[in-house]
Amino acid sequence: QLHATPAAAATRAEVENAILQAMLERPVASSRPSDSALEGLLRFKEKKEELKLKAWMEMPAHLRPAPSPTDMGCPPNYVTETARGLTLPVQMAVDPKWSTDLKKMNEKVGACIKYQAKLSSSVPGQISPELPFMWRKDYLSNPPTPHFVAGRRPVHPADRPLRV
Repeated sequence: QLHATPAAAATRAEVENAILQAMLERPVASSRPSDSALEGLLRFKEKKEELKLKAWMEMPAHLRPAPSPTDMGCPPNYVTETARGLTLPVQMAVDPKWSTDLKKMNEKVGACIKYQAKLSSSVPGQISPELPFMWRKDYLSNPPTPHFVAGRRPVHPADRPLRV
């Protein structure tokens, strides 16, 4: 309050008195309001939804915003195929319906990969094994592949005799 004039001080005192008078005359709010702000907001949202539904129902059927006929049988999918392909195995592994089947398939594929790695001479300096020294297959191929029997010459299907 630097350089306050006596007239400004008088008007300021009058304003302060008027504010105090108004505060004293105002009814005191109870400590527990009957309607909280949250209840008011929920009521407002509910009324807004009711009005929206009412406006939608009053609209003629052919003008109502509804899914287009092209979207009715196929809902929109906002997940890319790459993302779906990456998340699907994880979702299936968590699902009890698929987890046991996936575990069996994983074991079969793993056995097949190990067998093929043994045959492929993947170790430096190794050569492919000859027939007497070949490893036994620890897995069943599906469909079963024709197997080689020592001493029997493979016959082409066209060279087989006809059965009458």
